[in-house]
Formats: sequence, C-alpha cells, structure tokens
Amino acid sequence: MFDSLTKREKFLVYVLMIVVIGVLFQYLLLMPALNKNSELESQLSELSSQNQLMQMAIDNSALTTTNLAKAQASLAEAKQSFTAFMHNEEIDRLLCGMARANGLKVASLSINNLTKENDTDTEAAIAAETYLKVIQVSLAFTGDKEAFWRFLDDVQNTSYLVLQNAAVSNTGKGTFYYAELQLYMPAQ
Repeated sequence: MFDSLTKREKFLVYVLMIVVIGVLFQYLLLMPALNKNSELESQLSELSSQNQLMQMAIDNSALTTTNLAKAQASLAEAKQSFTAFMHNEEIDRLLCGMARANGLKVASLSINNLTKENDTDTEAAIAAETYLKVIQVSLAFTGDKEAFWRFLDDVQNTSYLVLQNAAVSNTGKGTFYYAELQLYMPAQ
C-alpha cells in the first residue's frame, strides 16, 4: 500500500506521522508533566509560607510565654479588685457603715440580685453567673450635701462598687440623697 504512493504523498504521510507523534507526546507526556510541575510549585509555595509562619511562631514563643505570664499576673491582680462573696446582711452592714462613717443616716436600702434572664446567650449568662455575682443596691440618705459627696468619693475609691446613679430630692420632710450602686463579687 505504501509503495503505490508518490514521493510527495509519502512525504506528507511522514509529516503527518511526525505531527501525530508530536501531538501525542504533548498530550500524553508533556501536558501532564507541566500540570504536575505547576501543582508542585503551588504546593511548595504554600508549604514555604506555612514554614515561615511556624518559624515566626517559634521565634515569638519566648514573647508569647512572657505575654502569658503577664496576662496571668494581670488576672491575679484583677481578681483582687473583687470583694469576697457577701450575703445581703453583710452588704447592708458595709454600705450602712460607709454612710454612717460619712455622717449620713440611711433612710432606705434595697438589695437586688441582677440576673441575666434577658440575655440571649444563655450559656454565657450561666457562665457569668457561675463566676460573678452583680448586686444592685439602692440607697436613700438624710444628712448634708458634703457628707453625701464624701460617701460618693468612698464608693468611687472601691474597686468592687460602681455608682450607677445619684440624685438629690427636696421634699416637705427634708432633703434626701439617693444612690444606686452595683456591687461586683465572685459567685458563691
């Protein structure tokens, strides 16, 4: 069959065979190798960046350890700013004692436990109530203005009492001073 072809046809058949071999070489050997090479280069780049991040973490491990120690010391210091757990009677004695020490007479005292009932994140609310108790205290005093300011200064100088509101009211029975405080303490 090949003998009956002319010289020109034989040349074209050889050229066609070379082109087919070239195309087969490209699609069967060269393209998969190039794709694999590209894939390996991207993996190498990704692993190199991971290596750099890990090396930075290793280099910063001493700093991280130092920061952890500082955070633990800060936590220990923050824990000291809370008062020990107190029952309502102890809260009553504390605040009435502060008022009397500043020359005020307590006319009324209300102590309420603040709960996280309206909190949508119940797990966080339960965890918060497990570790921290917040008590709302409302007080009404009689006395003079300077004594009331001294009492408020004493409140501001404690780390576990936070003044929420203060007011003065003049009535027919005299002048009343009001304070709403929040007391923070660890849960029992």
